[in-house]
Amino acid sequence: MFLSAVLLAFGLACSQAAVVVNVTSYLRLSDHLDRLNLFGGNADAMAYDVQEQLLYVIGSSNDILNVVDVADKINLRVPYKHHFSEISDGLPLDVAVCRYSGLNDIARLAISFADRDPTYEGHIEIFDLLDRNNLVLTLRERIPVQPDPKSIKFTAECDRLVVACEAKPGARLGNFYDPVGHVDVIQLNAFGSSTVHKLNFGPDNSQIRQVYSQYSGTETIENDLEPEAVVIGSNNTAYVILQENNAMGGFLIDDTNSPIQLYDLGSKDFSQYDVDTSDQDLADSPSGDGINLVRRNVRGFYQPGDLAFFVHNGEDYLITADQGAVRTYTAAVEGVDFQEAVRGRSIPADDLNVDDTTRQDLSNNAAMGRLYVSGLKQASDGFDPILSLKFNSIRTYGARGFSIWRPSDLTHVYESGGEFEYYMRQDYSSVFNGDCYNGGRTPPQDKDLRSDDKGPEPSSIATGLYFGRRVAVIGSGRSGALFIYTIESPDATSPPTGTFQSVFRPGSITGSWNDLYQNDLAGHPRISDIEVVENADGTADVFVLGAATGSLSIYSINEVL
Repeated sequence: MFLSAVLLAFGLACSQAAVVVNVTSYLRLSDHLDRLNLFGGNADAMAYDVQEQLLYVIGSSNDILNVVDVADKINLRVPYKHHFSEISDGLPLDVAVCRYSGLNDIARLAISFADRDPTYEGHIEIFDLLDRNNLVLTLRERIPVQPDPKSIKFTAECDRLVVACEAKPGARLGNFYDPVGHVDVIQLNAFGSSTVHKLNFGPDNSQIRQVYSQYSGTETIENDLEPEAVVIGSNNTAYVILQENNAMGGFLIDDTNSPIQLYDLGSKDFSQYDVDTSDQDLADSPSGDGINLVRRNVRGFYQPGDLAFFVHNGEDYLITADQGAVRTYTAAVEGVDFQEAVRGRSIPADDLNVDDTTRQDLSNNAAMGRLYVSGLKQASDGFDPILSLKFNSIRTYGARGFSIWRPSDLTHVYESGGEFEYYMRQDYSSVFNGDCYNGGRTPPQDKDLRSDDKGPEPSSIATGLYFGRRVAVIGSGRSGALFIYTIESPDATSPPTGTFQSVFRPGSITGSWNDLYQNDLAGHPRISDIEVVENADGTADVFVLGAATGSLSIYSINEVL
């Protein structure tokens, strides 16, 4: 069990209360044979049933469902687990729960599954929600959907399920095959078979970033589009993000006949923010610790990996964790070798139409020479295909923070700038831009390893109310840090902005990841999911899954002076 920790925000006046999180409990989840292993694959997505106080946690690579009883948040227990069949069920990807009291009370659990070959159709399994006094998992229906159903969300009345089908490519008979990604809307029927409506993307996608274009035959950009995460908004609207394509779309769930129009999310100008773009800058760092926050002439695709919805002053807003993503294909898995990202130093000098400082930075491993940047010669990636036939600007992956968007006109109303790296340097420099990939290494040995890639790499985001005050929690995926922000605006007409409150990384840094894991001191690196749970008394809790540790952490939100 972690020691209770209180986080103090920095840069705030002493009299102003800072929003913090306190550790309540920590639980490592096991597989179906009750084995506990680092990198065991037991915690990838979760959904919370408030009425029964049961948390459903799926582990994709272990085909496992752990149901955690959180009625006593200090003493967590797992009263039920289920092992899915590798053959008949497939690979569990996401989970959702829904309750609705109306003419007919509804209590549903949905789990999405990909085929072991993700190019083939997936399916959704609908169950009755568990009763804590009768822990029996009853399957009601199995519904075929498009390939690779990555993200699922219920509508408020539990009568429809929105499914983002990523449709990743693979090899068929040794040849590259890329199915078309879709969003499916399932009309659920309590008394018969459900109906699946397949939504296509709009015909005009010329402004959307296409990552892989070396198709043969009839494939188009539609094959390249990969919807990854979906969220439900007001009035039966839904929003979907396509991470690698750096795009977002919105649609009315009631209108299943109209295509989804996509919009490019643009890029972040890192010449305006201090960031660390090298994992080999020890000598150049001011403190000799490898942390070198400098403004660089490079732009980052936003490429959010997660999003959440909220209403502010009567208007809808989206909040995104701007993680970044790179596509890599191999002949063994996808039937073709393809790598979109290259090291900055790998771009030929003759392909550059940039200033001398940028040229020097790209050739210097301590600056941007090792930074992963796009090598795709297309307009979306900074290349001028008409006039100069060179890269007029450089693109990297991810925006190293979070954003707030107004979806009615896709206005980018706020973004966190370089704050994530600034506060990590200030408060957790020993794990700055760190990673967790080898149990024999220590957290400080993994420090700075992600600076040349996506930096703090925010992977998950959630928002909720704490005594009426909106709070956002963003997970720094690899390092396992949590960033706490309040979302407010000065008046009823201004859009919301984020205000940093605190940052917290649980666990210890003394010892190997293996030893820390065995002693419940590894924290939750590789954060896979976050939920903010609002309580009836105005308080709020934060649930966090760590994929590397297969763990569930529960925090309470508080304020301190």
